[in-house]
Amino acid sequence: MFVRRAHRAAAVTFLIGAPDLEPEIVTVTLGITPTQVAVPGQQLETLDGKVIHVDHVGWWALDTTGIVKSADPADHFRHLLEQLEPHRNAIRTLGEGGEVLFEVPWPPERAAEFDADCARRAEAMGAHIDFLGPREPDQLGG
Repeated sequence: MFVRRAHRAAAVTFLIGAPDLEPEIVTVTLGITPTQVAVPGQQLETLDGKVIHVDHVGWWALDTTGIVKSADPADHFRHLLEQLEPHRNAIRTLGEGGEVLFEVPWPPERAAEFDADCARRAEAMGAHIDFLGPREPDQLGG
């Protein structure tokens, strides 16, 4: 549903997305300023104006880049949970008809080893975890 974005170190991203999601409503409802947002139909263009992607869903994202200094993705995850858990019911409602997820830089083949408490808490919010393995240099723009 979402365009996979580059993660820095251990940063974790929380996303809510749905075909008719209005990011401003999420911001007002949660009282949290997002890191990034997109509205359906929003275009991503190169510097010379070539369209390289069109968002078909609205999405709202919050990540820990530059905020949490730990190298452990679970610490980043817990930081987001502390902000988001008080709004768990609103998050479930906002995510209806769409997707609620955490993107975690953790090898997918080791998903069972990830912090079980974080996984349980994410599930209680109606979110799933997308474990992102190492990325190829061309996926990072290099």
